[in-house]
This record gives sequence, structure tokens and C-alpha cells, in this order.
Amino acid sequence: MALTIDYREGVLKDIRENPEVAREYYREAVKATINGETDVANSMFRDLVNAGIGFQRLAAETGISAPNLHRALSPRGNPTMKTFSKIAAAVSLYLGFPTPMGIFG
Repeated sequence: MALTIDYREGVLKDIRENPEVAREYYREAVKATINGETDVANSMFRDLVNAGIGFQRLAAETGISAPNLHRALSPRGNPTMKTFSKIAAAVSLYLGFPTPMGIFG
């Protein structure tokens, strides 16, 4: 019998185990944000946080409480630009980008 894993668990595993996959996933999350696909972007950033930096460390890095970060990145979340910028900056640095916009060049 073939072994299967949940799709989301597979994505999180790929993000954890392959830095280039994580960086490409981040690029796509930023593109979704720019394109106004808020629910997609929130989901992708939530995956990146869960697979990597974690909500507690993200809270320490951004100065935003973990419960507020969870709310901001929830399916119905609507983070302010200030909150989103802090999240994106912390995640991008965690992934090894020099700046959040360093992903494009």
C-alpha cells in the first residue's frame, strides 16, 4: 500500500527541507499580496511561518504578539500594511534574503 501524506503537510515538509523551495514560496506569497489575493497570501505566509521561523520567534522579531500574528494571517485576516511589512521583513531575513524586496533581484 502506498504511503500518503496530507497536502499541507507535504508543502510544509518541502519548505522546511529545501531552502530554495522556501524562497520560491516566499516570492509567490509576495506576488499574491501584490496582486490583491489576500487570502492566498495569508495562507502562504502562514505556511512559511509554521514551517520555519515559528509564531513565537516572529512575534519577538516583529514586536507583534503571537495571537495578533495568528489573526493577521488567518483566512479572514486583513493585516495592515505596517503589520504585513514587519511579517514579510522578518520572514525574508529568516530565509536569507538581505531585504524583503531582495527577492526580485
